[in-house]
Amino acid sequence: MTPEKQRIAIAEACGTMQWSYALPQKCVAASVPEYLNDLNAMHEAENNLEGMNKAEFAVQLCRVAGKDWPNGIGGGSFTHVHTTAAQRAEAFLRTIGKWEGE
Repeated sequence: MTPEKQRIAIAEACGTMQWSYALPQKCVAASVPEYLNDLNAMHEAENNLEGMNKAEFAVQLCRVAGKDWPNGIGGGSFTHVHTTAAQRAEAFLRTIGKWEGE
């Protein structure tokens, strides 16, 4: 999934997508946060997750980071806090069923 498609899918899921119509049959995404490079933007996106999606997101974060969900105290907390914005974006999209690709 290209970075641009990821950004647009996250913005659409969060209801923050804005379009700028430049030409009659062409529209361009405008004001889409740099989710793949900005941990603050991903934090805002993650705030849209509810219920069991929060637990699934935690599991997906571990998978994307190349770690299995660990057992025991703390679970995957070390892995979670050390993931990049791009990893969080992928985990977010996998959680909500919008990830395209493998």
